Amino acid sequence: DTAASVAGRLVRLLAAAVTTPDLPVSTLDLLTEDEQERLTHWSGPRTRAPRLGLDGLFTGQAARSPEAVALVFEDQEVTYGELDVWSNRLARYLSGRGVRPGDLVGVHVERSPHMVAAMLAVLKAGAGYTMLDPQFPQERLNGVLEQVRPAALLTQSHLPALRTDAV
Repeated sequence: DTAASVAGRLVRLLAAAVTTPDLPVSTLDLLTEDEQERLTHWSGPRTRAPRLGLDGLFTGQAARSPEAVALVFEDQEVTYGELDVWSNRLARYLSGRGVRPGDLVGVHVERSPHMVAAMLAVLKAGAGYTMLDPQFPQERLNGVLEQVRPAALLTQSHLPALRTDAV
């Protein structure tokens, strides 16, 4: 029964894809009308939740409760509002330095609230990040930089310099 059900859904998907080739596959229904009615009866009407990334979810939480503690590191507490301000400022800096959606940014920052702000900032700028743990040997970090060739590198001034000819 399960195999027949899966095969039926695959046939419906392929038929829908052939008749409406311009639609994204994610918008095509796999369920029959009867199955959709049963599902609606069990769980209520279908709605599509907005697809928010981590940065969007964080921004929403910061707007709802800016004074709430977002993270604790050693004896330091940072609120959602503070972390949002830090990451927004850094995201604007990255964008101003030419980081574009889809770019990759190297994050060479010690574990701290600053690391979390840097990761959020990269996401808010629309980019992705690769972590460059300062605990790793210098040769390994330089090798990662050569392979990944990030569009930008975020680091802390007190950390040893990385080879930037690969960036």
